[in-house]
Amino acid sequence: MINPWTILFIAGGWLLSLFSVGYWMHGVGRDGERVAWQQRENKELVDANTLIISLQTAARNDEHANALALNKISTSYQKELQNADIEKDKFIADVRAGRIVLRQPITRSEKSSGGITAEALAAASGHNGETDAELSRETSEFLYSEATRANKVVEQLTACQAVVIEDRKLCGVNEN
Repeated sequence: MINPWTILFIAGGWLLSLFSVGYWMHGVGRDGERVAWQQRENKELVDANTLIISLQTAARNDEHANALALNKISTSYQKELQNADIEKDKFIADVRAGRIVLRQPITRSEKSSGGITAEALAAASGHNGETDAELSRETSEFLYSEATRANKVVEQLTACQAVVIEDRKLCGVNEN
């Protein structure tokens, strides 16, 4: 018959081998799961970083395009202001030199500022029916200066509207 100590030794060895294999499998499984988890997390991180870089690049391109558009608007606005000033100075020089004379039509029923009737003005100027009252140089200069100032306001408003439209494009806001 077999010695009970031998049976106990064999059973103990068998239990020890089961415990050892279980412990080894637990470690390998844990390590394998950790490796799989780390690989999955690394892939997600690489994908997220790629997306971040592409979004940053797109944002920089949009900002650059917006800056170019705003620069174009500003340049156009400044040029329009300079042209308006040049045109105003030329007009005022022509008025002062007598090359341009502004007139206001006066009908028979109106009286000029001096209380003279339109008929008297027509007779004096050789016109029959309607006549024109010549505006003074100061009045002509003032009127043209005011018209130029109003045009500058329109140009400024137009430039402001263009800036708002460009900023809305950058933000992705629909203009409708």
